[in-house]
Amino acid sequence: FVVCELSFGIEGGTMEVSGSHSSAMKLDVCAVYDGKTIGLGFSSAFSLPEDLHQLVAEQGLDLSQAARVAGYTDHPKIGTAGGVVGILTDGRITRSDFCRQALIMALIHFRS
Repeated sequence: FVVCELSFGIEGGTMEVSGSHSSAMKLDVCAVYDGKTIGLGFSSAFSLPEDLHQLVAEQGLDLSQAARVAGYTDHPKIGTAGGVVGILTDGRITRSDFCRQALIMALIHFRS
């Protein structure tokens, strides 16, 4: 039996944004739970290039698969190499940075 003070969940994904320039936005979301309170935090977001969005939405590929098919990379483990955001920003922002942003925002609810 393990007792913990906080539980964490984090996931990256896309959300559709509609309007005059509708697109899919890539972001990370983190949930932190202390047994009473759920804190949610989000990373910054960016609009996916249209070719990646189409491969994900129409062919059901995950973002790593889509990046390989579209020719952005041939790396077999994109997530451990900075993620798609790392590829698109030439390493200026990485997958770890996105996760960190979401985590920090979720922890706002647990300030002491």
